[in-house]
Parts: sequence; C-alpha cells; structure tokens
Amino acid sequence: LFAIIGVYDKTNVSIHLPDVHDLSVSLNGNTYHGDQWMNVTLDRLSTLQVRSRHDLTGSHIVSSKPIAVLSGNKKTAVGHGDSRDHLVEMLLPLSSWGSNFATVPIPDRHGKGDMFRFIASEDNTHVHVSGINSGKPFQDIIKLNKAGQYVQKHYSSGLYSHIVADKAISVFQFLLTR
Repeated sequence: LFAIIGVYDKTNVSIHLPDVHDLSVSLNGNTYHGDQWMNVTLDRLSTLQVRSRHDLTGSHIVSSKPIAVLSGNKKTAVGHGDSRDHLVEMLLPLSSWGSNFATVPIPDRHGKGDMFRFIASEDNTHVHVSGINSGKPFQDIIKLNKAGQYVQKHYSSGLYSHIVADKAISVFQFLLTR
C-alpha cells in the first residue's frame, strides 16, 4: 500500500499503476487495473490510501504541488520467516534518487542475510554491486529494463557494498523476517 498526503490545497495527483497482471485498485467507485492512470485532487492534510493484494512497487506518482508519500505493508514477511512485520517508509522524490550508494551490515544480524531492492528511474538502467562479503570480494550486475522495474536480491548479512548505477535508482535494504 501507499498513502499520499496533501501539503497544499488543490493539488492534482496522477498515479500510474505498475503493469502487473490481475492488479486492481478501487477509488471513488471506479476500479483501476495495472498500467492505468488514476487522478485525484488533494487539499492540505487530506490523504489518499492506495492498496492492493499485489505489490505496488513501480507506481509512478506525479503531482502539481509537493506531496508526502508513505509506502508499506500492514503485515508481511521479508523472506520466509514465521513472524509478520509492519513496514512503512517515507519515499523520496525522484529528484533525490541517486547513482552511488554504500551499504554496511546491520549490527547484531548474523546468518539470515538482508533483502535489497533496486528500483529504476529510467529504462535500461545498469547497476553494479561490488564489495566485501564475509572477507571475500563480491560482485553482482543487475539490469533494469523499464522505469519503475525492480529487482530484489538476497545478500549475506556480512556484505559491505558499493552500488553504482548509470542512471538514478532507489535502493532499499530490508532485514529478513525471523
């Protein structure tokens, strides 16, 4: 799910849903499917929650004025653990995405590894992940063909990495559910 919060009155918001088979979202009595646009107007402090049974990663949100966007899941497992976690993150605007990142292991998390998600801002994005994994050199190359596409990778808990992309990307690091 994601929530959009109006910061100014009369803010026009357009949401392009990802091209996902069987995706459906209801808004004001209308049902929208993957690869369709939804349009709303938000006022200051008004909110819109968009949720689906499918992953909404890759949704493209455009607004006429600044907005806040939170993304998350009410109850999910990252990986194959037994518990269910509440995840929520304030998303950065595309203008803040980058092409150069460094990651370090999460303290006191050994063994299960971490899940990394790489999201492209543009078509034909190439990502190079290099570093040291438990004392050994590590490399991975990822190609993202479409804007909004993501690749999710399970990396070791001991990975220190340097991530370089040829176009702006967003990188998320998730702890695996226990």
